[in-house]
Amino acid sequence: MGGKETRLFQAIDGAYNDAAVQSDDEIKRFLFESAQRLASGDRFSYVAARLDSFIASYSQVHHFQYPSALEPVYKLVAGASMRARGGGGLSVWL
Repeated sequence: MGGKETRLFQAIDGAYNDAAVQSDDEIKRFLFESAQRLASGDRFSYVAARLDSFIASYSQVHHFQYPSALEPVYKLVAGASMRARGGGGLSVWL
């Protein structure tokens, strides 16, 4: 794993071990799967985009509340799903 993959893996590991995350099976499962994907060599952009979408969706469903332990993960992946869809270049075309 490269630098950004390692940072994301460590952030996922820290969040996964948080008590609030451990009590939420949905978050716990998604973080575990994401860490497995990184460890098996999946692209950072793919894992980050999935995490970005998951955290945003989870937040909306739960009235914009999520365990604070997810914040370091979200800071690393925020906007990744938009970039994966090509949204990062949108302003160039407008």
